[in-house]
Amino acid sequence: MLDWDVRRMVFPEFPAAAVGKNTERTQCEVKVDVAPSGVVGEVEIRDCDEVFRPDLERTVRRWRFGSPQVDNVPSYSGVTVAVQFRANVDHPDQPGEARVAFPPDPDLGERTVKREDRSLIADPTPEPMPTKPPLFVVNHKSYAEIRVHGMVWPEPPPAEAERSCGVLFQVNSKRQVLAWPETCDPGVLDATSAAAQEWKLVHGKIEPGERYARFRGTFVFPAGGGHPLLRIPAEDLETPIKDLPEFVETYTLPHAIKTVPPRLPDAFASEVLDDIVLCDYDVTVDRKGRPETLQVRQCPGAYQPYAEKAVRAWRWAPAAARGQAIASQVTVRIRFDQG
Repeated sequence: MLDWDVRRMVFPEFPAAAVGKNTERTQCEVKVDVAPSGVVGEVEIRDCDEVFRPDLERTVRRWRFGSPQVDNVPSYSGVTVAVQFRANVDHPDQPGEARVAFPPDPDLGERTVKREDRSLIADPTPEPMPTKPPLFVVNHKSYAEIRVHGMVWPEPPPAEAERSCGVLFQVNSKRQVLAWPETCDPGVLDATSAAAQEWKLVHGKIEPGERYARFRGTFVFPAGGGHPLLRIPAEDLETPIKDLPEFVETYTLPHAIKTVPPRLPDAFASEVLDDIVLCDYDVTVDRKGRPETLQVRQCPGAYQPYAEKAVRAWRWAPAAARGQAIASQVTVRIRFDQG
């Protein structure tokens, strides 16, 4: 296989279904084929307990890679990684941790040992605790509170149209930051990823039922250039709006005002025998509350046309910032009852 590099990585999680089972230490070998566009193609998971496979495959399919070029043409590539799941031996009723190990650098071959993604593994030396008050504080739903002490803004080249990049920030107990883009314009992906990793974050107390210190924000890049904005859901903000730093603003989330159930044709046939089939989509909702783009997260292939037809009939009250409707992203789940 040809050379590769990771452009976007979604953090693998210890699945709830594995909690309390005999899975103290499980390592899965994951073979990933990468299309010239950097999108994941075939995923083969080997030497792995079945309980880890579904969530792990869904996670890996959201990774994005930089593709090598042959004669200046993007080419197919691939990589095999190891994902290790470790149970929480101190608290067996709680989820454990996941680690990812990549193979040796392709250009050095056997002269290097395997390299681990250090952003996923706690370093024994924590980042220094900030001495000044935070710039602002967020508390995203079921995640622990996060105090933002430093921001690094991305500087992508100007474009004719407005662009955006939604980022999920996470900080661990050693104050190491992991930030990965979720829904992002390719033209701002690299600049946003590099800048977001440099933010200074500190998590608050992790309450019962919380697993991570995380929050989501959307970087918005104005048409023609200019300083980017960071938009945060208003319901996640702990700091008074008037005390927010410059270029940070809140927005209200969209909410569905019309939902349409899916319909399968009478002659529909599928190899899926489950009574309930679930399809998840990341949907960009435009300023008029209509679905603009759909990206499937999970859905059996035969069901996708009918799930997408249903989603395209949904309508939302759009998100809003500064009193104006804005485009935003939501996740929609479509349920097929076959019982």
